[in-house]
Amino acid sequence: PRKDRIVFTSEADVDPLSKRPRPSEPKPEAVSPTKRAGLNTSGAPLDASNSLRNFLGSTVSKLEAARTNVVEPNDKDSLEENMILIIRSTDWSAGLDYINRYAVRNRNLQADDKLVLRFFRVFFYLQSQNIDNAVLEFSSVGNMDKLGPDSSAGGTYVPYNLRVLYAYIPLISKNDFSKAIERFHNVLLFCEDQAQGADFSGIEEILAKCQETLDRAHILDQGLTQADWVARTYRVGLTMAELLIEKLDGENGQKHLAHLIQLFGEIPTLLSLQSKLLLKIGDVPKSREVTDKLECIIPSSEESALVSLNRALIAVHDNKSREAQDIYDLWKSKDPNLEKVCMNNLGVLSAFDGDIMRAISYLENVVRKDPTNVNEIVIQNLFHLYDFYFLDNKERRNIIEELITKYNRNTFVKSRVSTISQKF
Repeated sequence: PRKDRIVFTSEADVDPLSKRPRPSEPKPEAVSPTKRAGLNTSGAPLDASNSLRNFLGSTVSKLEAARTNVVEPNDKDSLEENMILIIRSTDWSAGLDYINRYAVRNRNLQADDKLVLRFFRVFFYLQSQNIDNAVLEFSSVGNMDKLGPDSSAGGTYVPYNLRVLYAYIPLISKNDFSKAIERFHNVLLFCEDQAQGADFSGIEEILAKCQETLDRAHILDQGLTQADWVARTYRVGLTMAELLIEKLDGENGQKHLAHLIQLFGEIPTLLSLQSKLLLKIGDVPKSREVTDKLECIIPSSEESALVSLNRALIAVHDNKSREAQDIYDLWKSKDPNLEKVCMNNLGVLSAFDGDIMRAISYLENVVRKDPTNVNEIVIQNLFHLYDFYFLDNKERRNIIEELITKYNRNTFVKSRVSTISQKF
């Protein structure tokens, strides 16, 4: 498989492909659709016709059961309580229908009520891939693109949550990283302005105290402390850093991470991102230096996943695939939160070594285990391997695309799956 089309993932989302040479093995001989191999959890061959559907069957059954167990919205409950029920059900058309009924029943809504409805309406439009209607919702707010740290556009207050949804639109609709980064920068300026004069140190403790919930006060930015705005500054800053890393914008990425480090200090998460950015733009010695610094600030009694996974990526760049594999095997078993990351990366290493069926097995298992939370890079890798190995891969791609579109909670991932599929 082409090395520029199969990539690693990390706990910060996406990491670079190494400059490892392609495997010397030739592409396997194409076989007829009726004989091509399928995989189950043990990796044994199956009949191809419905093998992937059978493989994913129990997962789909559990997801459908979860959907049907969600309580229907009740008009006696508050708007926020009903929105939580709908979000858990992932039935976005039901959400839009409920909002419309709510607006009809309550014709004399106050400005704050209208703002809450707008937030949920935009959220549901984006989740259902109705980008045009989501954009129309913002048109009545004012010129959002000219909105910097000021709190209003066209005289209307624009709260944090709406700004974030607006910033995501270019990613969801056009995969436009540059525009999204520009908008997230505006959100960052807004948050920093709100947090002006606050103490930015001790971000881990601040985050623990500021766990946001889905309620009216947070949607409208009411009753928030400076610590809440510090936490929001950090979250937006991380999102922007990850986008810059994925865009391979080394110059602006380094400036942005330097700014975050100036605000929050040399904390592990920011140093890890700095190391990944340097690795992705090809500065392996500097990346190794930052990883060494990261290891020094973590207590010696702790074994850090951040350090280990950074070491694994550096090992891949140094053509030490066995060392990288041992690290991913260790953390796959040790930390459930890193299992999907490690399985994707083990699949990539298997593909580099020419074991395509083993690579496909790893990636299909990532999808099977939790299709509600699959990174688009996993899908891209899987589709590329299907294209590389199978004579007729359209059915397999359709099955995965259908599963992700229906169950995945991440709007950006769902929007990317069909785009990725069209490339093959």
